[in-house]
Amino acid sequence: MCIKKYKLNKKLQELKNIDLDVIVYAGQSNSMGYGIGNEELSFSEDDDILLYYKGKISKACERKINNHDKRAIFSLYFAKRYKEELLNENHKILLIGAAVSGTGFSDHRWGIGEDLYNNLLFMTNKVLSELPKAKLKCLLWHQGEADIEKVASIDYYHDKLRTLVEDYKNKTGCEDLPFIAGDYVPQWKEEEPYSFEIAKVTKEYVESIKNGGYVSSDGLEGNPKPDEIHFCRKSLKELGERYFEKYKQIIRA
Repeated sequence: MCIKKYKLNKKLQELKNIDLDVIVYAGQSNSMGYGIGNEELSFSEDDDILLYYKGKISKACERKINNHDKRAIFSLYFAKRYKEELLNENHKILLIGAAVSGTGFSDHRWGIGEDLYNNLLFMTNKVLSELPKAKLKCLLWHQGEADIEKVASIDYYHDKLRTLVEDYKNKTGCEDLPFIAGDYVPQWKEEEPYSFEIAKVTKEYVESIKNGGYVSSDGLEGNPKPDEIHFCRKSLKELGERYFEKYKQIIRA
């Protein structure tokens, strides 16, 4: 599959003289954002939190399915906490959205040289090369449901994830980059027992690498049936905050 090499829009070019803390989120649907419910917890747009997606830069916002249906994204809540606690004065946050629902290693989307991995790398290096004051801060990863449903072997999944992390760090020149992954919706895991095996190997790998972290999903909930594979909005907010707490532990270790 060929990567779509979107051109950067004018707005992104206007950020050349602004200090940008770049936060990348990738994986599949729970990273892309499908959370509903608890609308009072919806993410409020912020001039200091921007999103780069398909060549366009704009204020980050919840994902719009249509005018009446918005879906929460855990990385937005991560970014909100990041701004509150870590963002320096006159800096902005630039999120890079690279997640695509229903994708994995088994369907040849996230492996080295495959389309979604290529797109992740292309977007990251495009930002870093064209915006001289942009600094890559972390890669937030949530993925595995597609490979669980295809019963990908433990060794296969471990090797693919390890290769992705190592190659991404090498090709972005960020060998010490924090990489954080997270567990799945607990109710869905009970219906997919093999999920415990993929979660276990992911946790073991991520916690074995420098600046790696793994986030528990204990106590979190999914959307109402039949969409319980996806975290609800309330749980995505909590998940984003758990990712942020893990990030703080990594950078302060």
